[in-house]
Amino acid sequence: MVRLFGVGKEVFYRPQEIADLDLDPQLFQQLPGKALARILAHRDSATGKRPGLLRVQTMQQDSSIADPYGSYPIIENAFVSAKNKIHDAHASFENHELTLPIPTKLPLAESCLHATMGKKGVNARMYTPAHFEVTQRDEMVAFMQQHPFSLLISAGGGEPEATHIPLEVEQRGEELYLTGHIARNNSIGDMLEQAEASVLAVFQGAHAYISSSWYSQPNVPTWNYMAVHAYGHARIVREQAKITEMMQALLIKYEQGQAAPVKWDAVPEKLMDGLLKGITCFEIKVERMEAKYKLSQNRSQQDRLAIISRLETGSEGDREVAEAMRMIEQAQANRVFVTKTSQ
Repeated sequence: MVRLFGVGKEVFYRPQEIADLDLDPQLFQQLPGKALARILAHRDSATGKRPGLLRVQTMQQDSSIADPYGSYPIIENAFVSAKNKIHDAHASFENHELTLPIPTKLPLAESCLHATMGKKGVNARMYTPAHFEVTQRDEMVAFMQQHPFSLLISAGGGEPEATHIPLEVEQRGEELYLTGHIARNNSIGDMLEQAEASVLAVFQGAHAYISSSWYSQPNVPTWNYMAVHAYGHARIVREQAKITEMMQALLIKYEQGQAAPVKWDAVPEKLMDGLLKGITCFEIKVERMEAKYKLSQNRSQQDRLAIISRLETGSEGDREVAEAMRMIEQAQANRVFVTKTSQ
């Protein structure tokens, strides 16, 4: 599986599906431009067959944004030079997009686009419109700590596998780790045994149904929610001292506050040894995080306040969403106040 990188999204092709576009490779070489290239294959929605067109889209990148992959194919301007070099009556160029016919056979040279094999890393993206995106690292870390029960996903064996487990967040200097354990017989453990297994941990917060009857204008219902995705590589923990340390910390954390908290030393040694032999401990070095708080930020203030009012009379989860929405409203009000007073 070959990945062709873009900004915010990726497209996946099998190697035999990638075409030799017969374009000048210099169009794709790394230049000090501001546009990044993305390849999108058009398929007929009814038949699923490729109609023979490929779209090359360029997108502007803010120079302050860090490149998570180390390098992108950078293209000068917006393919103006490409338009001049493609001599085909069917080629068109509009809105920074170039559409051109492609041959039936599809091998694209790596000299044209930066491509890496799938096993080199997790490069999927959560769909996140700008209104809902959270970029503050501290906020994402705090969210994971507050909602530790996660969905851990790995596709190292080809077919994705997932398991529901609590994960602990550990800050080690500048690096962030997630630690956890699974039953030794859990098949996802076989994937984690692979060297540098790529994984995705999904942390889900409160969520609630939003009826469009609460809006001031006719629209459709939706769902509000908060989630953080953490991507990285997993490593099996085999050091017995580390395993014991991890499990002790977990017990202390979740037993504190109980009327009669269970103490590590109170568990019979034979029982504890048996339990430890039945689990697989692991750690994930977090390489990338992304967060989405979909809390009606794209609605009018009138609609947002109406939604909050309705949710506050609902379930516990509804009220949590209402509280999060109120916090955003307050933060927005504070920003407006600061802006006005500084003028």
